[in-house]
Amino acid sequence: MLKVPSLSLSALCLRLVVVVFCVGLFACDDSEETGETISLNCAGEVDTGSTTISISGYAKDGKTGSKLSGAVNLYNSTGNTLLDNSSVSSSSKYSFSNLTPSTYVLKSVITDYVSVADTKCLTSSSTSKDLIALTTAQATNANVIVLTWGDSSSGAPKDLDSHLQASDGSPSTAHIKHNAKGSSSDWAILDIDDTTYSGPETITVNLDSTSGPMQKSVTKACYYVRIYPSSGETSSDWVWSKTSAQVQLFQSDGTLLTNFDGPTDTRTSKTYWHVFDLDSNLNITTKNTVSSSVPSC
Repeated sequence: MLKVPSLSLSALCLRLVVVVFCVGLFACDDSEETGETISLNCAGEVDTGSTTISISGYAKDGKTGSKLSGAVNLYNSTGNTLLDNSSVSSSSKYSFSNLTPSTYVLKSVITDYVSVADTKCLTSSSTSKDLIALTTAQATNANVIVLTWGDSSSGAPKDLDSHLQASDGSPSTAHIKHNAKGSSSDWAILDIDDTTYSGPETITVNLDSTSGPMQKSVTKACYYVRIYPSSGETSSDWVWSKTSAQVQLFQSDGTLLTNFDGPTDTRTSKTYWHVFDLDSNLNITTKNTVSSSVPSC
């Protein structure tokens, strides 16, 4: 008779602790033994696979809003394993389905555009996960701030507004916004003001050189987003948790420097989101606060 060695209770508990530690911190994969991959959701917990989601969207030019043609690749959270790919064009969206809620990397591959890897925590299905791309020329001697949000089917408000406020210097337009767009010869310009869903809404920050400083002697700039009340909407529509907002900051070669996911706040009175500040050397100070009044700079 084959004898199975017994384990003491303390030894068994120790093994369980090791397994939990491995899964929780290192996303251990048992595929070598079973051929199955352990999937983690955005909270770092093992996903049972009982829920699946789908995502789709366009690839868009961040400076013009034009829909682009090419391909979109989908990777797991490590960025190493290609899970799928999908074509995209000016008339059709990329699309991925049967995904477990988790963190994924979406990467657009568009001729003449800088390929940008966009990391997203996907917890529910969406038809408005648009991807933004720039050409190198579009970002030369500039930082480009791109705001996107949900479409009408997602329950998002129609209009989010980008604001960039200079605290000093000599800009002709110190506060860049929908009714004061600035110009290409000034320190910044609002390239696109999108008033009906999704974006992009884009501000270009002009620099003296590739690495800065900002033009017109501006040494500090504050960027925030406002939910703009639109006709046909009520105050219950003006909450950040419904926006699916994302802000991306591109550097002067067209690559993505950093991104910020919108707040999950559900209060109707907090319609301002102070995202970040920039100093003269383009150092970023993350704010990520919501308020009922204009943020101070």
